[in-house]
Amino acid sequence: MVLENVGTRADLERRTQLIQGALRFPLPLAEGALPVSGSIGTSLFPEDGASAGELLRHADVAMYRQKQQPA
Repeated sequence: MVLENVGTRADLERRTQLIQGALRFPLPLAEGALPVSGSIGTSLFPEDGASAGELLRHADVAMYRQKQQPA
């Protein structure tokens, strides 16, 4: 997911928390509910990279760090 018009790292953190909050709710299905989870890695232009490739690599590393943290 690419977010536009993110001003600061604090803004990015707030948006990330909103997305993570939405993932806390299970998806209702006819057979019951399906739990949903996700790991999010972020990067911010230009601090974390000047190109799309650099930003994606930085976000990928951040996502794997997030996955390694206990829930």
